[in-house]
Amino acid sequence: EFLPVDEFDWRNDVLNSYKPYLSEQLYANINEINLKSSEMLLFCEYRINNRHMDNGVTLINPSVTYIGADVEIGKDTIIYPGNIIEGSSKIGSGCTIYSNSRINNSIIEDNVQIESSVIIDSKIGSDTTVGPFAYIRPESVIGNNVRIGDFVEIKKSTIGNNTKVSHLTYVGDAEVGENCNFGCGTVTVNYDGKNKNKTIIGNNSFIGCNTNLISPVKVEDNTYIAAGSTITNDVKEGDTIVYEGIKVAPDTPIKKAIVKSTFEDANNYMKDGVYLRQVIDVIDEIEFDDVKE
Repeated sequence: EFLPVDEFDWRNDVLNSYKPYLSEQLYANINEINLKSSEMLLFCEYRINNRHMDNGVTLINPSVTYIGADVEIGKDTIIYPGNIIEGSSKIGSGCTIYSNSRINNSIIEDNVQIESSVIIDSKIGSDTTVGPFAYIRPESVIGNNVRIGDFVEIKKSTIGNNTKVSHLTYVGDAEVGENCNFGCGTVTVNYDGKNKNKTIIGNNSFIGCNTNLISPVKVEDNTYIAAGSTITNDVKEGDTIVYEGIKVAPDTPIKKAIVKSTFEDANNYMKDGVYLRQVIDVIDEIEFDDVKE
């Protein structure tokens, strides 16, 4: 049961019991701190949690769930134990927030699932899933029906609707379009040692595993970047890139192009004095002429 907080205020009783041993100034300072930090005290936590439950929010274990005084939560949202929701956060209806998440000054729209993740000063669109172990850093805007998976970090970026960033990926200072897919290990390399630079990725783009996007760089709509690529130049709409500087013609069946790590063959390809360590082994009906450098 919750404490009958409206009947007494035990904070003043405790403070007054120490009053004979405190100087007048110290007593005044402690009393001021006591008043300003009321939401941190147990009885206020009970009252706040009870208010949300009266409004249709399910708290699995209220005694180990911290919700700030200014937080708003929609009906039919379920909050598991061990969560911290603070600041002016707003949680929509029908959300599920699993254990060990922290949400600070963020907007979470309807039907979002969050698991063991940190979201700070950001916005999460409806029907999106976040986590486990994702980190949404300040000034990020995540669209609707997006998948932000495990060990993904999003920093000061926008992610378009229906995009999937499923695991082990860093997206920083980026604008990402709709219906994109990020393979495991993709990194937007946004810091050059002095400045933070921007990456722009268009709609319907496929970014293969272990791709490095060296910003500033722009990847236009409907592009395909194969695994292991390092992109330093803009990628034009509809291009298929299998390695930096090597482009497959649009009518070439991409499944027939195999990327190999063969340093000996890479000697044939030079760009700015740097060997390309991955080249295309063209097989079956694909002729070498189909591959453009």
